[in-house]
Amino acid sequence: MTIDANKVVSGTYGTLYINIDGTDKELGSVSKFEGKCKGVYEDVNTTNVMGKARKLVGYEISGSFTLSRIDYDIPRAVFENWKNGITPAIRLVGSVNDPSANDNARVVFTGVTLEEIALLDFEAKKLSTEEYSFEAVDADFA
Repeated sequence: MTIDANKVVSGTYGTLYINIDGTDKELGSVSKFEGKCKGVYEDVNTTNVMGKARKLVGYEISGSFTLSRIDYDIPRAVFENWKNGITPAIRLVGSVNDPSANDNARVVFTGVTLEEIALLDFEAKKLSTEEYSFEAVDADFA
């Protein structure tokens, strides 16, 4: 099978938005994003069967994203909520819109929780980045 290289989706055309407690913000400094879903199964054991059967009982959504550090808006908003014992309402919207690709996608992640935030970080003679890993309650192709 031969593929047309122009039809391969390029991450250059990716965008990411974050909504923390009602404020949409495009993360123009995003350099990497991944959102994935993993099936959660339980084993079903029966007699007279040597193989292992499994039944889907749920799914887990997780992912990560990397940004060039241009501000501290995300850690500031998340930390202020955490200090008050509040889990901030976070939504992520990622999309890829490569004009020459066969298929583009837009996915909305809801019920997002961030695992860790850097309150302050820097290294001499290095550009700063922000890295986040997350879990989400749900996701929808929109």
